[in-house]
Amino acid sequence: MFTKKLAKLFSQLFSSFYPNQRSFHSPIYPLSMLKVMFFAFTVILLMPNVEFTCHSRFAFRDFNCFLSLTKQLKCFGDNQSGQLGKGHSNNLGDNSGEMGDYLSYVQIQEDIIQVSSGATQICILSSTFQVFCWGAGNVGQLGYGDTQNRGDLSNEMGEYLPPVDFGLSSSLVSEVGCGFSHCLILTDDQKIKAWGFNSEGQLGYGDTSSRGGSGSEMGTYLNEVDLNSGYNNVEGIRIMYASSCVFSLSSNQLACWGSNFIGQLGLGHPNNIGDGPDEMGEYLQSVLLPSGVVVSKLEVGWYHAGIISSSSNQLFLWGYNGDGQLGVGSSSNIGDDTNEMGNYLKATNLGSGRYGIDFEGGEEHTVLIKTIHFYISLFFNLFSSVLFWTISM
Repeated sequence: MFTKKLAKLFSQLFSSFYPNQRSFHSPIYPLSMLKVMFFAFTVILLMPNVEFTCHSRFAFRDFNCFLSLTKQLKCFGDNQSGQLGKGHSNNLGDNSGEMGDYLSYVQIQEDIIQVSSGATQICILSSTFQVFCWGAGNVGQLGYGDTQNRGDLSNEMGEYLPPVDFGLSSSLVSEVGCGFSHCLILTDDQKIKAWGFNSEGQLGYGDTSSRGGSGSEMGTYLNEVDLNSGYNNVEGIRIMYASSCVFSLSSNQLACWGSNFIGQLGLGHPNNIGDGPDEMGEYLQSVLLPSGVVVSKLEVGWYHAGIISSSSNQLFLWGYNGDGQLGVGSSSNIGDDTNEMGNYLKATNLGSGRYGIDFEGGEEHTVLIKTIHFYISLFFNLFSSVLFWTISM
């Protein structure tokens, strides 16, 4: 893991500075300064391999959230269903005296390690690996076995908000993800469970029945999503508007199901997957990627998705392209017809010598970090910090 490598490098670095456990205020010699610069370059080389196991989505449509260093959450914007978790349904951020110190933290009894926002609901993963959800519950998307909103009235947050019951006996939740009005969890032993709205098969149960709005639909009543046996090492989930994806970087596999009317599942046709029999389990097809592509990153927007290939650091995108969010020089959708996926899928042109290391998809746009700018910025930030540290000692 990256953190272990980094800790080892720090240990070796500082032990070489201070072999006799001298004060940190002792002079740094030129040789040690060179070691610091070597360390900076090592960090740069390792950065593309960093794995963030908890992927958060802080905004989906009309409200925003941020997670503090103290693992607490603040949200502002639209609050019609109580999604800001304030015990009322008044919008926040549109009047004076509502932001800054006036904006209080969402009352959750535990530290928050991951956040996933839907259209009008939020689910978080706590430090005890429990999931708490609030906001709109009209189609069971909160998973509490009813259709009530939470967070729009007093006595609904904090100690009054229970964890969602998934009927897990020995598994721990490792990730939660939400779409417009459905959500999924991934457990530490690679189980997937889904609840909420299911009109397009986005829950992956082979039907269009929503789940979560009745007590007989959650807990042990909520089945695991049946995946292809090739997906026995799922490492993460990504959720579109009404589609769901799983991926395994170690086995270079990714698959999606749910809404597919514009090819966002990357299968070369526009048919929904997961809303009928013989579509999940062994019938579940992987996204059709060009041969030789090794996936290092999967991200999604509302109706489009994409990957970065570690074998070439190229960005490949598919799905809805009405506003040019795929960056292919046209507004034609990709993935809803034959001869568009697989080896027909072309990498997005990022410019000569430019390669992607990270990106995010929004409703109808894509944001990319390019290596050349990232590396230069990271190096100078590290170098200037080390230089300031040396001068001030």
